[in-house]
Amino acid sequence: MFGITVITFLTMALAPGDPAMIAAQAGGQISSDMSQEAYQMLRKELLLDKPIPLRYWYWLVGHPKEYNEAGEVINEENRVKGMLFGDFGTSMAPDRRPVSEKMFGKSAGEFWRSRFWATMSLALLAIGSSLVLAIPIGILQAMKQDSAFDKISSTILYALYSVPSYVMALPLILIFAVQLKLLPFQGMRSEGFDEMNAWGQFLDLAKHYVLIGLCSSYGAWAYYSRFVRQNMLEVVRQDYVRTARAKGVSEADITIKHVFRNTLIPVVTLMGMILPAIVGGSVILETIFSWPGMGRLMFESIMIRDFTTVMALTTITASLVLLGTLLADLSYGLIDPRIKYD
Repeated sequence: MFGITVITFLTMALAPGDPAMIAAQAGGQISSDMSQEAYQMLRKELLLDKPIPLRYWYWLVGHPKEYNEAGEVINEENRVKGMLFGDFGTSMAPDRRPVSEKMFGKSAGEFWRSRFWATMSLALLAIGSSLVLAIPIGILQAMKQDSAFDKISSTILYALYSVPSYVMALPLILIFAVQLKLLPFQGMRSEGFDEMNAWGQFLDLAKHYVLIGLCSSYGAWAYYSRFVRQNMLEVVRQDYVRTARAKGVSEADITIKHVFRNTLIPVVTLMGMILPAIVGGSVILETIFSWPGMGRLMFESIMIRDFTTVMALTTITASLVLLGTLLADLSYGLIDPRIKYD
């Protein structure tokens, strides 16, 4: 985690361009006659007058808020908290909003409309659909190896997996949104959403989720079904499976209790990575669909060199990677009783 934050901070800090100038231009605050004094005040406000290592330290643990003209701290107790204390700082965008507020909303009531929930709901949809669709397809392919179902489904899944999600998005939008006008493709909610009843709001949300949810999920369906199939074929050839068949154990019990259970550990390992993979790869899709999530916020922040927001989003994504890996490791003991943690 420390290495990720250091590398990201250095990358943003050393990138070409002046963040203060970019921030001023984005907010319409700059003109050809902008005074040097105003420019220096803006750099000081954004802490760009400090050395890069000190700026990173301030972002990590916080910094004093008040200085005198000589640069000395006036009030040591009045400090801006850092990332270690749950404060990601203030956005360098023209709105100067707290980064946490931009990601999670101002209050608990706004969380369900926040950028974080918009992206996480897509990720949860992809995980759920992978569990419901990919695993059963992989089991059937393994149990019916070289059958018509195995060959047809494998061909379709290979074709899907080879097409990037942002490429698939364009024909889906053209067919279902532009020509047939069946589904919306911009934003997360329609105009007048707040005036709808509960059922109308549910249907409106569901329609908005269909296209972007499909684009963010089908790659996982193809990959995980093939992965389950391959691992099950390896387990099917084991001696204990032949012994179970010789004892008269039913094919259903062999498939579920013996074969599938022993393929779960590598599957769970990959499932632990699907959440951060979807969150990290949502930048292009959310931009195409105008989806108000963290991916689109990342794109917008990179364009204006808002590195406080970029750092927050990178830290959250890295945390999801570590959390997913940890949960996958801890779940091994539940899947296989032979694995114990001392």
